[in-house]
Amino acid sequence: FDKMHAKLDNVTAISLWGGESTLHLKSVNSQLEDLYSLCPHINNIGFSSNVMCGIDDTIDFVKKVNEVAKVPQRIWLQQSIDGPTGVLMEKGHSGNWDIYRKNYKKLADFFNSTSLDNIGSVSVVMKPTIDKDLFLEYFSDNEKLYDYIKFLNEIYVEISELFINQKIFWSTTLPKPAT
Repeated sequence: FDKMHAKLDNVTAISLWGGESTLHLKSVNSQLEDLYSLCPHINNIGFSSNVMCGIDDTIDFVKKVNEVAKVPQRIWLQQSIDGPTGVLMEKGHSGNWDIYRKNYKKLADFFNSTSLDNIGSVSVVMKPTIDKDLFLEYFSDNEKLYDYIKFLNEIYVEISELFINQKIFWSTTLPKPAT
């Protein structure tokens, strides 16, 4: 911060990006107290994840934010997904929806059963992100497009039913080509 000559009193949001953010949450957690001391006006913190790993670290992150934040927080999690299991496997990804379901259930169980007085809201956004070639392949064929949107709707409904906590806002976006 010193090298950037940052005006820390003006910092209200922190976004963690790059690689799989959950792989680094333990080190971030160890710095959160210092971060909130340096930037007391932070009220919005979050990161992107594929939700394939790091759910325990994500839960620890939320607990730590709740503990050390100076003002009520909005936490956001953007889940980047690659599409239906068939698409995942065709393109060499090892992930599958059984893992997503298990991890979302664990995350939902935590939020649904835990009192987080310093967390004002949690936004969870599922963002379908696919490479340009696959985007063109799927969205130039009406049947494939319909199957993909049907898949997203089924997942949206299934995951939405897990989150019963009133502080949780679950949504999805339309598929976008990866940048």
